[in-house]
Amino acid sequence: MKRVISYFILFFLMFSSMYGFKSIHQIQDSIYENKPFPTPYYPYKITSLNRNRTPKVEKNIVGFSPYWVDNTYLHYDLLTTIALFSVDVNSDGTINNSHNFPDHWSYVIQKAHENGVKVVLTATNFSSSSISSVVGNSTYQNNCINGLLNLVQSAGIDGVNIDFEGVPSGSKDSLSSFMTRLTNTFHSNIPGSEVTICGPAVDWSGAFDYDVLCSNTDGIFVMAYDYYYGGSSYTGPVSLLKSGTIFGTYSVEWTINDYLNYSGGQNDKIIIGLPYYGYDWPASSAAAHSSTTGSGSAVIYTSAHDNALNYGRLWEASVSNPWYTYGSYHQCWYDDKQSLHYKYNDINANNLLGTGMWALGYDGDKKELWTELRESFGIPYSQLVNGDMELIGKDTMQCPSDTVTHVSGWLEGDYADNHVASDFVHSGNYSLKQVINNWGEAGVKKSFLYEDININPGVEYIFTAYGRKYDGSGNIMYIEAETFDSLHQSISTYISDSLVSDSNAFLPLSLSFLADGESKFARFKLVIKGDTSWDRWDDVSIISSDSITSFDTLFVVNVNDSTVRIYDNPGGTVIDSAIAGTKLMCNSYTSDNWYRVFLPGGTFTDGYGWIYGGDGIADSHLSGSQSTNYVMCKTGGLNIRKGPGTSYDVITYMTNGQYFAFIDSSGYWYHIYIPTINGETEGWASNNGNSYLNFISGGPKMPYGAYLDSMDYPSVMFVGDSAEVNMIFKNIGNTSFDSSTILTISKPRYAKGNFYDSSWIDTSNIVCCTNNALPGQFVKLNFLIRGNG
Repeated sequence: MKRVISYFILFFLMFSSMYGFKSIHQIQDSIYENKPFPTPYYPYKITSLNRNRTPKVEKNIVGFSPYWVDNTYLHYDLLTTIALFSVDVNSDGTINNSHNFPDHWSYVIQKAHENGVKVVLTATNFSSSSISSVVGNSTYQNNCINGLLNLVQSAGIDGVNIDFEGVPSGSKDSLSSFMTRLTNTFHSNIPGSEVTICGPAVDWSGAFDYDVLCSNTDGIFVMAYDYYYGGSSYTGPVSLLKSGTIFGTYSVEWTINDYLNYSGGQNDKIIIGLPYYGYDWPASSAAAHSSTTGSGSAVIYTSAHDNALNYGRLWEASVSNPWYTYGSYHQCWYDDKQSLHYKYNDINANNLLGTGMWALGYDGDKKELWTELRESFGIPYSQLVNGDMELIGKDTMQCPSDTVTHVSGWLEGDYADNHVASDFVHSGNYSLKQVINNWGEAGVKKSFLYEDININPGVEYIFTAYGRKYDGSGNIMYIEAETFDSLHQSISTYISDSLVSDSNAFLPLSLSFLADGESKFARFKLVIKGDTSWDRWDDVSIISSDSITSFDTLFVVNVNDSTVRIYDNPGGTVIDSAIAGTKLMCNSYTSDNWYRVFLPGGTFTDGYGWIYGGDGIADSHLSGSQSTNYVMCKTGGLNIRKGPGTSYDVITYMTNGQYFAFIDSSGYWYHIYIPTINGETEGWASNNGNSYLNFISGGPKMPYGAYLDSMDYPSVMFVGDSAEVNMIFKNIGNTSFDSSTILTISKPRYAKGNFYDSSWIDTSNIVCCTNNALPGQFVKLNFLIRGNG
């Protein structure tokens, strides 16, 4: 597409030329060109890219690594590409390697490749006449392409990035031709290589053909910064989010739309680069957007962040940007976690290829910008990781080294550190100690650890956790779930009740929600609000309704002191127990034989617990009940007593909507089974006036169902011989059945060939561990057959 250059743009070109506009890349390259490297480099053995390990982000994240920065604190799991900055391209296309590539970056290259991160070499040229010379001459093009290919191949890295700035308008077609040839050459000689080009925030000269460059390269890294730069006449954001009457027409949102419009909508080739720096100007006043009284100086994020804490961080809402002022007068405008969050949101909303930063290392050892990358672009888990806190490990997901131990799966969100604890636990050997890390900022913070988990629209999710709030600092603990669509746009937020008072005990928290129609994943958070100290979490559970099969039936407990747990896992906290012979009402089960039962008194916050049914083959903790009568509570807080009358002591109570197995009745008093409570396994509840309970009588909700899992029998038999047949079925119905039912259904199907119907001999009464099979359980049957030929 062709772009029309207005008179205003021509005026700007003359203005910027007059005042010598230079990008941050060019300015800092010239500053550090003749300075010593920050740390001595040591050649490090470089291995090839580990394609079996991939970064934990959904977008391309490209970080520039200039030769003058310290790369100690990189989070390789949150990067997809590192662009080494740089080698210089001469006017004849030859390469000037004055920064000791690749030796200077050998450690970075090795660590990147270990973590599945690609490494590309950046080639720079900041002279309009020199760029015109290189791209406008086929010989010089060849010099440049071959020189870069040789450097990249000999170093064993993964591609190249071109940073040509000040491209004249007359070189538009030759630049496109050069990039097409460069891409084809690299793709042919290095399969899987990556070729990108840096593009301007505003293409003043119209020299970049976005459509052709997107189509014929692997992407454009858009330098969405320097909207306000060192030579600006007014103070303002280096990378403003929105356009407006005060700060001007051009902004990140304008740039995104410009690239989408003139690339023909090739959003999958656009990478929005953002600044980890700001500009500090002398200004005429302390008011935002004051006129400048001199040139501005670049300030990297670590300094800007600390200065803002010292002088007072200000926020300009119209452009979503932080800044601070000091003295008489200076203003510094920069980007931080909050402003980057809004820009990342736009990148997701437009489904762009990714983002990146100028430059890596500018955040030093601070972690908040990495945290924002993870929160904005992280890959959701398929299911909850480590609900009971027993799994611990060391991982770069949490820190830039492998030396710190964390509870695995729980990611560090805003103002939070994740630690393993063993001094106070709710179950098992470990709990999660969440420490509030205020990042040096004053005031109450919302600190949270989180896991992102894929969810399905229309499915109910139940989120539970145990928290121990004993901080002495007035913190508040709660859990939260936030749903997002496929573009990471927030849909709904759900919050539990809070733990406010200090307590030595772990106390339960829970919430539930029905996933919205556009939901793609949910962020499950463990939240502490406060400004200091720490608290603990344990036994976290996320259960979805699509992971359980609903049915209403009774079963009998076969094993004494069968444990009832907080969720369907043997590591779940024990919250109740039941003795052999107890009949419990169950309304759902999982595919691995866990059964959800009603607990009297709302023992847990939702009035349910989980009990394991055994595998139905080697052991069977539960069996189906011959009785299908039960009662449903229609009111809250209905007492369950030791006998049929108000003179008997109260054992516990029912809650509204709960079901219990019916034994018999005395007048309007109903005799029911309950789990073990202070030694009691039965109780009585009043239904005076038929207003408290519904009596429900009837058979199963659905017919029996089963499928054959395996069958073992001899292939040849002689007349009069006997042999054993071993069959394993699974109950896929909605109620229990006994094994004789299976025999009746299955015998005609398998009595064929030499096995006639009349030849089946039942020597074992066809029982399944002496119990009826529950839904979801496997059933083992053993028969003797006799050949009748």
